[in-house]
Amino acid sequence: MRKFIRQWRENQLDPFDDILVRWLLLLGMIDVRNKRVYDDIYKELEALAMSDERLLNAFDAWEELSQTPDSIIAYQSRLKTIIDEEAKIDYAEYKGIEKGREEGREKGRVEGRVEGRVEGRVEGIVEGREEGKIEVVLSGAKKGLDVPTLASITGYSEERVREILET
Repeated sequence: MRKFIRQWRENQLDPFDDILVRWLLLLGMIDVRNKRVYDDIYKELEALAMSDERLLNAFDAWEELSQTPDSIIAYQSRLKTIIDEEAKIDYAEYKGIEKGREEGREKGRVEGRVEGRVEGRVEGIVEGREEGKIEVVLSGAKKGLDVPTLASITGYSEERVREILET
């Protein structure tokens, strides 16, 4: 590894062009025996990580593994809080949508009933008027009124008056 790092420092290896060099530098950046991190390697890899997503993920994982137990617990607690809040929001949106659907269904039922009543009344009025006109034609004919007069009174055509009288 020392020979590899020496070659990198002498610019014989280019981590920008060779992904294997990047990963080997990442592995060689930490000298466990001397308990040392090579800052120059770290800075160059950090710059490379901005253009290499896999290297950035490796840096993130390395930082996560390098944390103290207290900071890990704090991080996980914060992460749990964020996830819980997102779940609450999702649940509230879901419930809101469900409530909205139910309210929409109920409103539709009410509107349907009202509309049905109105249509029924209108149809009843139309049918009642129609039956009334037929009664006028029949009773007028019994009293001796002629077809043109019955047509004029009811608004029917003379042909329609004759049809009513024939049935």
